[in-house]
Amino acid sequence: MKSRPVNGIIALFVPLGWLAALLQACSRDIHVAADLGAGTLPQVADAEETFGDLQILFAWVVFAGLVVFLLVRFRERTHTPRDDSEEQKHPQEKYAFERTFFPLFRLRQEIVQGLQYKSKLGIDTIGQDSFEAMREDFVNIALLSNRWGESSSERYEQFYLRCAQDELGAYFRNLYQLVHYIDASQREDKRFYVHLVRAQLSNSELYLLFYNGLSRFGREKFLPLLRKYEFFETLPVSADVLQADAERYGKSAFGQSPEWAERFARRKGLTVLLGERS
Repeated sequence: MKSRPVNGIIALFVPLGWLAALLQACSRDIHVAADLGAGTLPQVADAEETFGDLQILFAWVVFAGLVVFLLVRFRERTHTPRDDSEEQKHPQEKYAFERTFFPLFRLRQEIVQGLQYKSKLGIDTIGQDSFEAMREDFVNIALLSNRWGESSSERYEQFYLRCAQDELGAYFRNLYQLVHYIDASQREDKRFYVHLVRAQLSNSELYLLFYNGLSRFGREKFLPLLRKYEFFETLPVSADVLQADAERYGKSAFGQSPEWAERFARRKGLTVLLGERS
């Protein structure tokens, strides 16, 4: 789509072109009149001289307009930022990216559908329900028990190794590869694709991912990506998420969530209050 300055210049050329053509026609009429009547030769000469001057003037005007048009067009081509037309310029790049992205995306769904987990209550769960059962077991058995480790990260690691390694291992490896693939690409809309992935995760998946990122299984590689793309913006504020663990991620990992912003503010206020009392 042309910009307004270019459209304005083009619109200016139209009447100038018509006027130049009119002057040319009048000039021809004057020459014809000179051939028909020799008695009017002085008047014809004056008129011809006048029209000649006007032709020269408008020729310079048209030339100047052409120069301005070329300069404006050059400036637009060199200064216009890349926008949504980028997809039209590089359709092959987007196709190549999505040719790998969507198979990885579908593989995550297949892994979820194939999950089978038997909870500590003896209940068999499959598919998406397995995450809810694993979350309940982790909270009730491991997270609140010192026998599973000194820190919440150690307790998650023990839960993972003892109870859910077969179920969560392939799932988190695929999820990491999916997010890492997006981050390593040259796409300018990386957050769109990451948030598309995030939107498919249930609250229980986000919760287990939260603690997996803090553990030795995800701390080095996955945790920085979870922070970068504000992965826990949609994670509900819950007592099951220890505030000390949320602090390890930092406020930025929770994006623009007002609930999490309020929780961090309360924590900060409490810290200040305790500092003043001490």
